[in-house]
Amino acid sequence: MSDFKPPLDNSAVLSLAKALLPLALHMEQLDVRASAHCLTTIRRLPGQTVILANHSDRSDPTTFFTLAKLSGEDFYYLAARELFDQDFGLRGWLLQNCGAYSVIRGEPPDLESKEKTISLIVEGRRKLVMFPEGDVSGQDDLIYPLKEDGIRNLFEAQKRRLEKSANEPVFLLPVAAYYQVTDDALKDMERCISRLQAQLGIPVQSGALASKVQGIALEAIHHLERYYGLEGDDKSALASRLRDLCKHVTLAVAAMFSLETDADNHSTLLYSVRGRLRDSLYKPDAKLCHYCRQLAQAAKHRSENCVHDLAIMQQLLILASTLEQPFTAEAAWRIVDRLEFLLTGRLTAKGRRIVWLEAAPPIDLRNFVFAFQKDEQAAVERIDHLVRADLRKVLQQSKRPEGQRVAT
Repeated sequence: MSDFKPPLDNSAVLSLAKALLPLALHMEQLDVRASAHCLTTIRRLPGQTVILANHSDRSDPTTFFTLAKLSGEDFYYLAARELFDQDFGLRGWLLQNCGAYSVIRGEPPDLESKEKTISLIVEGRRKLVMFPEGDVSGQDDLIYPLKEDGIRNLFEAQKRRLEKSANEPVFLLPVAAYYQVTDDALKDMERCISRLQAQLGIPVQSGALASKVQGIALEAIHHLERYYGLEGDDKSALASRLRDLCKHVTLAVAAMFSLETDADNHSTLLYSVRGRLRDSLYKPDAKLCHYCRQLAQAAKHRSENCVHDLAIMQQLLILASTLEQPFTAEAAWRIVDRLEFLLTGRLTAKGRRIVWLEAAPPIDLRNFVFAFQKDEQAAVERIDHLVRADLRKVLQQSKRPEGQRVAT
């Protein structure tokens, strides 16, 4: 049975989601502002356009759904498969009916998702939003290398588009989101920090925000290392300890289910093990004995526990990346937010943020097709360089003083 979740065209659900969007933004304390240039660029491009967005924040899906509404269009969205299982599948139902479809990250590649990506671009009925880094970076100034398989899918779509209709382009549009924490957010963050200190039994005391956040993170990793049976090195940087714990737990899960672990990158290793775990579950034939069904149920519970552990490890990887950036109000917000979800399993108010959206000049992929046919790897690296450079450039533009921005 396929694990792929395709996008569904449901105008009623989509209209309802747009109507409820202001409420969702209010609850997330999020103010999305797209520049006039960004909206104009999106509106003038054809349907066979792929919006390539940086992936710095957990609110990125809400932000880019809001961008669709601001631009007066509907988009398709490529989303991680695990998101579709959240809230007992309710989130997945909503995502699908709003135009999202799934991809299982890691190795081996998700061929159904790949084919759907290519076909949606070729058809060009709606623009497609992708986060080509594949992972949440937790940083505004860091753009991870783009996933090479994703870039190759874009070239394949351009190739099929040209075969379908001569000289028809596929456009790539880098769009950067910069999350600015407002000045009045500090009180909410301080209240959240006090709750987390109480959760960990840390005495509530006055002091610099950075030291309090660091103390919570250190205490949390200490407890997690003990829980997962890892002897942590107190002299190592916190980000390194988080990554070591993630690798330790991921390899333990892989060994428990005899899964291949040929990836060396921390996130690729985690996603590959999680994807293979989905495929390896014991699924007995319904005609088999009662005992076989009992074993299947036990295996299901065991795998669910491991999936939960891997979800925690994913949070730790994002936290590790966020901890490595300079300590700003934006970094503090994300660290506290990630720690709160890790420690309590829920999210509360931490102050209002403004999201500034800006677009780079569109890239006509036709201009790179010959280079791709001549040397695939060199062409993929060229697109990676161009998109990442453009994203960094427009991110810096978004950080200008507010009076120098033109936004809607």
